[in-house]
Amino acid sequence: MKRTVIAAVLPALVSVHSTALAQDDKTTEETQPEISNADFSGLDLAPASEWKLRRYNDRCRLSRNFGTGENATTLWLEQGTKEPAYNLTLIGGTVRYPYGPAVRLQFGDENEIIRSYISAKSSRGRPILMMFGVSLTQPQQYDNDKNDFMDVALSSEREAAISTLTVRTAVPRKFRLILENMGESFQRLRACGEAIHAKLTDASLPAEGGAASGPSPIGMDEWSKKIDYPRYLARSGMEGRIQILLTVKANGKVGNCFIERSNRPQLFDDSVCLSMMKIGQFEPATDAAGEPVASFYRTSVTFQLN
Repeated sequence: MKRTVIAAVLPALVSVHSTALAQDDKTTEETQPEISNADFSGLDLAPASEWKLRRYNDRCRLSRNFGTGENATTLWLEQGTKEPAYNLTLIGGTVRYPYGPAVRLQFGDENEIIRSYISAKSSRGRPILMMFGVSLTQPQQYDNDKNDFMDVALSSEREAAISTLTVRTAVPRKFRLILENMGESFQRLRACGEAIHAKLTDASLPAEGGAASGPSPIGMDEWSKKIDYPRYLARSGMEGRIQILLTVKANGKVGNCFIERSNRPQLFDDSVCLSMMKIGQFEPATDAAGEPVASFYRTSVTFQLN
């Protein structure tokens, strides 16, 4: 497994080591303290549509609309692996003015999650709040002396008990999506994600005697210089290790990013995925006929202070 360690802009080290998984299918391009819910006093947004599950070549998306008028909000939950983490996107006026380095999420009565986010606008000018590697609960505590990946999986019973998603930002602007019973929806999304993972894993095995090959990174030795080490985490002395899975399109560009494992869940995930989607360049994978195809590339990124 190839590994590089290069000094970043901040007084820190970022290391990257990777493996490749080939995929036969073309990737579809697309513009893409604990608080009890009983005490909630913010804006409640009722469902304005049914849950919709859509499958792409590299991911599955569970989506639903909530609220009306200026409070209309769309929720996307995406998964492309068998891990209990999701790419979460909120679209609408309710996320127009995020502030500060973190947002708070709470699924039902699970532990509140404090994590980073990415703020942007859609092609139609709608505000977007994006988060990579969102788990359904926050681990109870961190052990700074260990570098083990943390288990954030929930039992099916706890998943089924989730019926709301509360979103709080640094300013006094909070709202809650009435998800209704999520047990079946999570099962459908998980099954779809596992099917994607199995299909791509099977497709990663090149046929004997053929011209199939996995993606090859271009300029990987320079990647660590360009990966952003969040300044507030560096100032806090926080280090982390994240394992991600990148979708590499047939043209060699990175199409998507999924968090597989993280020893600091919710903190470094957005920085890793956003950076890798910007800087990642590859010689694309090829099929048995030598034609370029979409692929998966597994990478581990370590944030380490000097």
